[in-house]
Amino acid sequence: HSVAVDGNGNVIVVGYLNGSVNFGGGAMGPGGSSIFLLKLDQNGNTVWVKSFASTQNELRAHRVAVDAAGNIYIAGGKLGTINFGGGALATSAGAGIYDAYVAKFDANGNHVWSKNFGDGQEQWVSDLAVDAAGNVIATGSFLGSINFGGGAMNSQGGNEFGGDVFITKLSAANGSQIFAGHYGDAAQQEPKSLTVDASGNVIVCGLFKGSINFGNGALASAGGADLFVAKMTLP
Repeated sequence: HSVAVDGNGNVIVVGYLNGSVNFGGGAMGPGGSSIFLLKLDQNGNTVWVKSFASTQNELRAHRVAVDAAGNIYIAGGKLGTINFGGGALATSAGAGIYDAYVAKFDANGNHVWSKNFGDGQEQWVSDLAVDAAGNVIATGSFLGSINFGGGAMNSQGGNEFGGDVFITKLSAANGSQIFAGHYGDAAQQEPKSLTVDASGNVIVCGLFKGSINFGNGALASAGGADLFVAKMTLP
């Protein structure tokens, strides 16, 4: 699903597997559906590989990013309980509903911290990036409410096609919230990609119906799903 390159030219890949796979060190995979996190050297040789599964056999890793020190971040959505190495991240209140998650690993693949976010409705991370300080900025869609540590944010959307956009900034040290904001109305809003420029500005793009306001007034869809691009300065 996603690939990144660290400062030494190593390649980090994250994806989805069903059953088992062999990246050169023997077959691996916990069975059922799961995700893998793979590090390759500049010549494509496997340095290490990890796999993770949830209790409901539904786990997606949508994006991977690497900071200047070689630490690795992955994010996506999950059903059930998952353990990335720091203890179980429990399921949300709703059975069969995706929670958003972000997990950090060091350059050797050791768990640093992991967090999940959600309630009885659906939430997931679409994309993430790392700023110059190593803080992670993530964006995604959510229904219901989501809390990154600074209080619950409530979606204006009321069905699977009507989620709001969230953007959050989490600390490099422990994943605590530095910033969180949400954007949208009762129609559908969905971010697709996010990046951080050299000055630390966040640029996010996606699609929206209805209207969406990133702080300079509402953008109104002309009908169907329109494109948005927004540039923001976060704390």
